[in-house]
Amino acid sequence: MGISQPAKSTSRAPSALWLSWSGVRSITTAPRRRGKTVGARLNAYNRVDVPHDVAVPSDDKKRGFKQSVKVTIEDKEGQKHTLRLPLPYRPKGEMFAVAETFQGGSRLQLICEDGKRRMGRIPGKLRRRMWVRENDLLIIVPWSFQDSKADVKFRYTATQSANLKRQDLIPEILDIY
Repeated sequence: MGISQPAKSTSRAPSALWLSWSGVRSITTAPRRRGKTVGARLNAYNRVDVPHDVAVPSDDKKRGFKQSVKVTIEDKEGQKHTLRLPLPYRPKGEMFAVAETFQGGSRLQLICEDGKRRMGRIPGKLRRRMWVRENDLLIIVPWSFQDSKADVKFRYTATQSANLKRQDLIPEILDIY
């Protein structure tokens, strides 16, 4: 390969974009010592070539945030509280569903907002944290390779479900609240 030079000033960045004399873009990771970055260097071990048509993400952009809604609740003393509730992230295929019946073994039958019935699975990291009961409102992600099954991502409490219903965010097919 040719001699590489930085495409922009990245003297102490943990990763840098390099452009070689032949026009090949590559991303490198800088070696670290005691938690601090020691200048970005190229070597055979930490270099990855990137094609020209691939966009290289920058660190300053915010990405990956899920959509949420703010809900204002008034308690018995008349004080207003603002809650932030997550909504299904549509680009990843997330949707609302209602837990219908339980099959055992962290599996349950779901009624989804697209009208289909799916077999839901509660993943291992959520089994003990999230206690799902019948008629609970859930956020699920259908499997890409088997559409009749889905993973449970989030469970709404009864109060959260009522607040979403009040703001007309729950589809009519799941309107049991």
